[in-house]
Amino acid sequence: MKNLYIVGGTMGVGKTAVCQQLKMNLSNSVLL
Repeated sequence: MKNLYIVGGTMGVGKTAVCQQLKMNLSNSVLL
């Protein structure tokens, strides 16, 4: 099963940091 996570928000709230942490914690994942 494939999952798509969409992380949204204004500039400066930590979207990139959250996505990078998700990428490290989830196997077979990619950050676009």
